[in-house]
Amino acid sequence: MRILAWDIEASNLSADFGIVLCVGFKIVGEGKPEVLNVLDYQGKDKDIIRAERRLLLDVSERLLAADAWLTHYGSRGRYDLNFVNTRLLYHRLPLLPPKHPQIDTQKISYNDLKLHNNRLITIQEFLGLENEKNAIKGEQWIRALGGHGPSMAYLVDHCRRDVLVLEEVYLLLRPLATDHPNKGLIDGSEGCSVCGSTKLQRRGYHVTRCFKFRRLQCQDCGSWSRERKAVETATNV
Repeated sequence: MRILAWDIEASNLSADFGIVLCVGFKIVGEGKPEVLNVLDYQGKDKDIIRAERRLLLDVSERLLAADAWLTHYGSRGRYDLNFVNTRLLYHRLPLLPPKHPQIDTQKISYNDLKLHNNRLITIQEFLGLENEKNAIKGEQWIRALGGHGPSMAYLVDHCRRDVLVLEEVYLLLRPLATDHPNKGLIDGSEGCSVCGSTKLQRRGYHVTRCFKFRRLQCQDCGSWSRERKAVETATNV
């Protein structure tokens, strides 16, 4: 299962007043991050809007090639996906599917942790991760939008760091994900529904109103699942 960590940097929080400046990508567990930026898509006319359209075509291609998307406050109803779809709509380009398999670490943190806020940098600092985000001043966004190369290079590095931190956070929080895409349904593998490992340990039971299942914990990624077949009891025999 190809899980694509991705993050955008835009010139405004609202997509009707801003454009996508750069987008970072990384397949979880594979390779290095890739960051596309709008200045690299400018033609001789230096038209930033046309450049964004060309950028978004490549962004869509990469997103649709992934089995699942990993974001932080970027899933449907939040920021990144909504912003990109709004800009795609503006350019009359095909929209991204709103119900593509998605994992949002902000949702996991909000639902299952108790931090003073659920920003990615807060989780990074709390966990003392290997990778670290870097701060950006507002003027760097403005200069990057105006074509200032060094400012855009700083944004690109910021975006690269974001997806690296996002990947680390995901690997630590995924045992808490209750709606994680099922690896077996996507690629036909057997074992852990999250990572595919066959190292599953029975640990207690998962009980519903009508059935009782043996609960399983993956010894590689730590995620929880249950056996498919219910345990025979007096109520379901």
